[in-house]
Amino acid sequence: MAINSLLNKLTSHSVNMQFLLLESGEQVLHIGSGIRDLLGYDEKDFIESGLNFSDLIHPDDQDIAKKLVALKSQTIPKIVNFRCRKANGKIVCLQGCYQKHYEKPIGLKLILQLTDAKRLNQYLDDPILLSNFTTMMENSDDYIYFKDRNHVFTGASQTLVSLTDPSEHWSDLIGRTDYDVFPEEYADAYYRLEKQVFSGVPVANEIQKTLDNQGNTGWVDNRKYPIFDNNNEIIGLFGIARDITESVNNQKKVEQLLAEKKAILETSLVGFSTLQNRKITWVNSALAKLLGYSKNELIDMPTRLLYVYEEDYKKVGAAYAELNAQGILQSEVEYLCKDGSHIWVNFSGTILDEEQGTSLWSLVDVTKSKQSELALKESEMRFRTLFESNSDAVMLLGDSGFLNCNQATLKIFGCSTVEGFCTRALTELSPPVQPCGADSTELAKDQIAQAKQQGSHRFEWLHKRLDSGQTFPAEVLLTTMILDGKQVVQGVVRDITERKQVEIERNEALNRLQKISQSVPGMVYQFRLNADGSSCFPYATPAILAIFRVTPEQAEKSSDKVFAAIHPEDFEQVLVSINESKETLSPWHEEFRVQFPDGTVTWLLGNSLPEEGEQGAVIWHGLVTDITERKEMEAQIHQLAFYDELTSLANRRLLNDRLNLAMSSSKRTGQYGAVMILDLDNFKPLNDRHGHLVGDLLLIEVANRLLSCVREIDTVARFGGDEFVVMLNGLDSDKAVSTLQAKTVAEKICSLLAKTYLLVVSEGGSDDMAVEHHCTASIGVVMFLSHEGSKAEVLSRADSAMYQAKGAGRNQVWFYQSKNSVTRNSKE
Repeated sequence: MAINSLLNKLTSHSVNMQFLLLESGEQVLHIGSGIRDLLGYDEKDFIESGLNFSDLIHPDDQDIAKKLVALKSQTIPKIVNFRCRKANGKIVCLQGCYQKHYEKPIGLKLILQLTDAKRLNQYLDDPILLSNFTTMMENSDDYIYFKDRNHVFTGASQTLVSLTDPSEHWSDLIGRTDYDVFPEEYADAYYRLEKQVFSGVPVANEIQKTLDNQGNTGWVDNRKYPIFDNNNEIIGLFGIARDITESVNNQKKVEQLLAEKKAILETSLVGFSTLQNRKITWVNSALAKLLGYSKNELIDMPTRLLYVYEEDYKKVGAAYAELNAQGILQSEVEYLCKDGSHIWVNFSGTILDEEQGTSLWSLVDVTKSKQSELALKESEMRFRTLFESNSDAVMLLGDSGFLNCNQATLKIFGCSTVEGFCTRALTELSPPVQPCGADSTELAKDQIAQAKQQGSHRFEWLHKRLDSGQTFPAEVLLTTMILDGKQVVQGVVRDITERKQVEIERNEALNRLQKISQSVPGMVYQFRLNADGSSCFPYATPAILAIFRVTPEQAEKSSDKVFAAIHPEDFEQVLVSINESKETLSPWHEEFRVQFPDGTVTWLLGNSLPEEGEQGAVIWHGLVTDITERKEMEAQIHQLAFYDELTSLANRRLLNDRLNLAMSSSKRTGQYGAVMILDLDNFKPLNDRHGHLVGDLLLIEVANRLLSCVREIDTVARFGGDEFVVMLNGLDSDKAVSTLQAKTVAEKICSLLAKTYLLVVSEGGSDDMAVEHHCTASIGVVMFLSHEGSKAEVLSRADSAMYQAKGAGRNQVWFYQSKNSVTRNSKE
């Protein structure tokens, strides 16, 4: 129907309302006087009391309320249908025609014309349509009705009267809305469905609740269809509601039954499934979870995929013939889960539909109990295997005697059968008295009582064979256990005859070794170096006290006091050598000194062999000996070999070695060296007059004066008699400078040796004799650089220069300069 046609139907019952639309809400500008007849409110309720018209619109029609107050112009009049709650609380269906336009200077203005939908009803006026409608109304058991665009009844079947109150004839419904004849709850539901029709839905359908005039609740399948005019605009609707109360109630009963069954079938404790032709058609959640599949994955799955063993699958298949008569019950069938793991199930099956071949199966997971059973069997098998394969005698002892024993028991105690052994008394397995002197019977009772109190008890015992009566030492372990609800004692007996013999031999060997180690001239020891760096001497002979001044007990706890005695100059080298031996597991050999607070210093020699120990430790076994005397003898031999016995100066051999080194150093550094040979003047008369003892005193004093004139890096040697050699090393690289340096030293020597000597001779039993003597020296000097000449040539040149000095009047220094020529440098 065109908008103009609808506007023409507005009557005097319409109410005009005008609002100013703002961001903060709507402001009332005008309320028509008919508002009380339409909604039951006065104008002042909206203007003075602040009643909001939008709040009166039905909650389901708030979409229309939002359109009305939206800040958007609407210049062309628009028709809307909605519901409002009246002042008396009832719902009224309204038709609204509204426009929105801007007016200066107030803003956006809403003009709304409201009309009670019942004032706008339209009657069927088409004769053919009316004839068809009347026929349908009179011959249908369904609830049939027509409504106009404003939700107002324009026609209804007589059947609808039974649901509407008050009404006696279908014509009583004409011009009314659902809110006039139905409870509001029901009218809201019907109205929502009609809004779908007027929004353009071809068919609006819903199962809806009804309430008849006697208060009985029912259900209808309510379907509503739009009615169009010639302009294809919706002008109303046609509805047909079919009573389905019986069907709904039946469905509820079915759902209740299914819910009750579901509570059983969907239990998390038992898996259920239905099968058809041995394929899964339905499963509950518990079974899907048990097998690790989703429900969809299990549907249509052949059950053969779930069986681990073909024979189990065939066995169940063969039992299908009895499924209808007595069902199937299978225990401990092994199933395969999705992840490849195995489970054990007990299941039972029964027929649901014989014609369709549908069966219902329940499955219970018994994996834990099965695993416990298998573990128990395996444990029993292991126990039996260990029991029989054990080389030790194993027996079970109860309150009344032996209960069982293994084959090793029969062998060790000399008995032929287990039955025969179990008839023997415990006292028959032991001699009357134990080696400690205690009665075997009483002592055995004490040992068993101790085992029961502690749970286990280990001890040594003297046993006796049953066949020969021969005794043998044994190690016994008694352990208590529960067997068939009773406490029994398990005894394990090990014949230790060989071990005892080995212990005797070992103790004898240890005694011999201890005697030997104590008689060895030195300290026999075991040294342990742990992974964390700590160390100790687990074993050391008493000699450690004399060598390190540490007791064996102190060294066993820690090696700190032993290492504290090592000479500071040797300490680092000892640690380095120990570490090298540890890293390569090579023999340790080291000579070092120890020093004590009283100043005593001794030389030690250590020799040992390392081996790897437990937990990353290294253990050395070795010997430390005192080599102080040997070291002193070596020093004496070295002194005699390289030093003059009278003056302790270097001898000819040591001088040759040092001259060779000096010449090599000169070649490397480019520095000159000098060799001086000096001979004492007027020495022989002293010997002739006072004897060799006084002469020796002079030579010693000369040696001391020579040492005072040179540096530590220089060498003073005695060649024999009254001939001495002085070697200066590391002079300047310039020959003139180095010659001057040598000259200075030579002149100093010449001057010092020329001073008077006072020689005191001590003769036993008489007063000391003092001899005053004047003595000078003739000195020959030669400069050398690298290996320009051999050692013999250098010494020969110096000797030649010395003779030149002596021939020139003595007490002089002469330098060798070239072949067959010398230079006199000074003369006293």
